[in-house]
Amino acid sequence: MSDLLLNISSTVSHSRANGPGLRAVVWVQGCSIGCKGCYSVSTHSHTKNSLFEPYVVSDWLLSLNNIEGVTFSGGEPFEQAAAVLEVIKLVRKQRPNFTVFIFSGYSFKFLNRSSNDAVIDLLNQCDMVSTG
Repeated sequence: MSDLLLNISSTVSHSRANGPGLRAVVWVQGCSIGCKGCYSVSTHSHTKNSLFEPYVVSDWLLSLNNIEGVTFSGGEPFEQAAAVLEVIKLVRKQRPNFTVFIFSGYSFKFLNRSSNDAVIDLLNQCDMVSTG
């Protein structure tokens, strides 16, 4: 078992409302930003909800038929950057064109200046990031 776990609030296997094309959606659990007007307040608590090793999430994504990619929302995906990044790397080993979209409450400037290598690597793996 890996020490790297992704804390997930909920998932949807097929969505057209959370990014371009048909995609899966993963809402992570935990956000310390607290953006005014956030519609995902239930995902703010860092309480352990559903903990999964990255390979479990990547296997689930790879099992879904006809999806073009995944959207990570939250919660705050960049607060679990290492685990999200590992999911993406595992999926793209088998599906290199799998698209990744992330909704984040952080600004692009904040993320781009992070001293956390996983945040920078995750940012670089994304096809689209909606920030701030």
